[in-house]
Amino acid sequence: MAARFLVLCFLLLALPGCMVVDTGPDRPFLVDRVTPPQRLNNRSPWYNLNGEQVHLYANYCGWDPQENERVVHTQIGDKVIDMVKSADELIVGTFFLFDNLYAYEPAGDYVDELADMLIAKKREIPSIRIVLMLDLIHKGWAHRRSKVVDRLVAAGVDVFYSDLLETRSAQRLGIWEGLNEIGRQGDLATDGVLAVPWNLAGLIPLPFVLDDEVTTVATAMNASLFKANHRKALVVKHQGVYEALITSWNPHNPSLLHENHAISVTGPLACYMYEMLREDVRKSLALERDYVQVPENASDYLQRKLPALPESSWKVSDTAATASSTEPQAAIATEEAIEPILMQWLANVQPDDRVRIQMFYLSRVPVVNAILDAAARTRYPIRLLLDPNRTGINYAKDGTPNAQVAAYLLERARLENVGIEIRWYSTHGEQNHAKAFTITNEKTGKYLMSLGSANWTRKNLGGINLEDNIFIRNSAELNRHFNAFFDDLWFNEEDGIEYSVAWDDPVHNYNRSTGRDFWAIPRRDALLAPRFDAKGRPELLEQELVHW
Repeated sequence: MAARFLVLCFLLLALPGCMVVDTGPDRPFLVDRVTPPQRLNNRSPWYNLNGEQVHLYANYCGWDPQENERVVHTQIGDKVIDMVKSADELIVGTFFLFDNLYAYEPAGDYVDELADMLIAKKREIPSIRIVLMLDLIHKGWAHRRSKVVDRLVAAGVDVFYSDLLETRSAQRLGIWEGLNEIGRQGDLATDGVLAVPWNLAGLIPLPFVLDDEVTTVATAMNASLFKANHRKALVVKHQGVYEALITSWNPHNPSLLHENHAISVTGPLACYMYEMLREDVRKSLALERDYVQVPENASDYLQRKLPALPESSWKVSDTAATASSTEPQAAIATEEAIEPILMQWLANVQPDDRVRIQMFYLSRVPVVNAILDAAARTRYPIRLLLDPNRTGINYAKDGTPNAQVAAYLLERARLENVGIEIRWYSTHGEQNHAKAFTITNEKTGKYLMSLGSANWTRKNLGGINLEDNIFIRNSAELNRHFNAFFDDLWFNEEDGIEYSVAWDDPVHNYNRSTGRDFWAIPRRDALLAPRFDAKGRPELLEQELVHW
């Protein structure tokens, strides 16, 4: 009876967070400025890549209908293993999932293999600094004990958890941010005294199970923020050289077969990444308790374990990498600094540009409209290879939001007479987990590429999650590599192997949503009639409490 009462109270408190306050259509964050390494909203300088090692990697699966089995290609996990093996001074990683969560049908035991390698590396080189920044999902948002994390900490690996209260609310009324911030400030002001009743209340069990573990009030409170440290990056130091890997891939057993991309790069950008991750650690150290798992006193941790690099290692002069340069260049962006570059690149699409987009979740209203605008300026159809959003980690999904967004894009493309082509990644228990796109123009020498952790959604681009993307320009080699890979999947070039299917394929029916009719809510006037913009498109608000 008490548990039911608590659940009812939780639902009543959550109700205001479910309301949509019509504040106008979602607008992109358009400020594009270079920042020093900081915890949130990083935008690095453009770094010249001449002399640096830069490589593209991919994981992907196809389906062999004759053998009735998957054809598996993996590169990213092998690259991570190579980076760990080569490291001799430092390993710093940030991951949404480094665990066996929901591993009812594991695709392998990569997580334990990687954990064993990190532990062995620590034994081999006791002075090496190994630091992991994880999401609170590893603690079940409350009191879960991750066996993987416990093993790592016992072996001397330092584990931290990202604080998410500083990011934007996932709902337009941020009720949970307010409640959690009151508890946070009270805890800090009383040096932990107020945390005692707060934590005791959080231990009250709820009649729900998360990965075979009983959930609590604390689980519900933290999970209801609907946000995550969704970054996926690794930085190592080998023989004095920093190398970074930016990816959409998680070291997570049930996710190993998902389609993902990664780029590795050495040099100043890797140093910038190190400084950025260091700032996340700094925040967790200040909060202590629930955010820190280190086997030693953390009071002077940064100075001993993660000392700051000299500015000269990551800072470049204003003229070092200019937009007019034809040399390959790269930059990193996180959170709200990602969208301005995406929007700028789409806004500058020219008649002979070819645009290829491969995406797990596509729902961000300004970006969807920017794709339509770009399609009106290029002679070539914009091609989108989308995940059908039918497969979760050991559960089925209803096709939201991609089924609805794909239907909207094709209908608007018909009405506006622009070229949009959509195919679905053919999934058989795995996901097209990519968040990548290129713009290529062989006539003008235009080569643009972006990939990383950020789906094109309000949650990922609007400053709710922690995210990181890498942007590459002027690299014909990388663009051609990605484009050839994309086209192989698009046209099913591997003989007898199915990677993608048509938008209206009658066998899979991926274009039919089995759930909600809309991914977004039309904005309405005072008489509740839908509002339209100057191009005749409905003004839309992405739905609240989204699961993508």
